[in-house]
Amino acid sequence: MARRKVILGFSVLVFCSVGCDRGRDTAPDASTYTVLLPAHDWTPRVGREYAKFLGFLELATPDEDGVLEGRLAKSWEHSPDYREWTIHLRTGVRWQDGVPVTAHDIKFTVDLWNDPDVLYPANGIKSVEIVDDSTFTMTYKRGSAWHIYWHPGYWEFFYPKHLLEHLDPAEFYEWEFWTQPVGNGPFRYVRHTPNTMVEFAANADFYLGKPKIDRLVIKFGPESITELLAGNVDAFNIENRTSVEAIKDDPRFNIYYEAWDDISAVLALFYNHANPLFTDSRVRRAIAHAIDRQELRRVLRQWPDLRVVD
Repeated sequence: MARRKVILGFSVLVFCSVGCDRGRDTAPDASTYTVLLPAHDWTPRVGREYAKFLGFLELATPDEDGVLEGRLAKSWEHSPDYREWTIHLRTGVRWQDGVPVTAHDIKFTVDLWNDPDVLYPANGIKSVEIVDDSTFTMTYKRGSAWHIYWHPGYWEFFYPKHLLEHLDPAEFYEWEFWTQPVGNGPFRYVRHTPNTMVEFAANADFYLGKPKIDRLVIKFGPESITELLAGNVDAFNIENRTSVEAIKDDPRFNIYYEAWDDISAVLALFYNHANPLFTDSRVRRAIAHAIDRQELRRVLRQWPDLRVVD
């Protein structure tokens, strides 16, 4: 029997390799994968829906070491205070209707975010200025901390100007585009059944080449190991680590550890300086070095070989 794989992190993805038994009467289609997402529904518009990146590209995203790696952007430079960025886009990336992705799409999106009728959340960008079709400068608002993390560089995608520029910003959150999106990512939107599923097909025109998975289905529902064990889904995004306890010793599964890629998240140990023991920075530093981090992870029920970056 093929072994299924489990990737563990702050979110946990469990997936079944091609050929494992899905409990069907016929052989599984190796080009089709079904993923269970513990959510009520999906929209590419806002929110922390990982599925939106099936259809859309970020400018950049952190790699496994937390270093920004280009997607739409191939390179960038910044001012000494990190408030102004000059970003160079890849050429040859196209929207899924064949129109090239350009700097004008980036400016259109940011201007739309700042429109009084939209006021998109978590946007610290003051302006975008076009240099040429594949180059632009992005300036952050004073007092905004987003530039430290290059916020729209990851976790945000941008919109096709040629399809949306004539729409009313006052109706932004109700645009039909959000239910039938045209993206620039590895998969194309196919269909959507509200509160049930959304289907994608491989984008043959993707700049990195057509994905090996031809069809991808995101199934919505409560977190359920049973769905995976019954073979109803090939992959499973787990938010509750205790759910993994039910399968961690199952020989059909492999377990992999994945560090959370949210580089804006901060975890810290705070000392009460009113206590004279902690007023000396050397004492605080000594305590930090003395902490047995492996034991701490064990006590907190974290995964034992999760890599910690100091």
